[in-house]
Amino acid sequence: MRAADINRVVATARAAFNEGRGAGQTPAARTEVLLRLAAPIRAHVPELELLDSLDRGPLIRNAQADDPLDCASAMEAMVDVASVDSQMR
Repeated sequence: MRAADINRVVATARAAFNEGRGAGQTPAARTEVLLRLAAPIRAHVPELELLDSLDRGPLIRNAQADDPLDCASAMEAMVDVASVDSQMR
């Protein structure tokens, strides 16, 4: 990822935060977003591991135990957090 790409992503995330786009979402809507983000990551783990290996240089066997699957799992775990958060309000 190049600096311009990172700057664009950060600016988009900042605008969404400032506008409160996610704050008013129901837990069901937040759950849907998280699961929609996790699904393609989980579906393409081998390709993402290869890209990670080519980009950062770790051996493919090291990349296989690394980020893509952890990222998808974290998003799926956040579904539970969103649910608990809504019950506490």
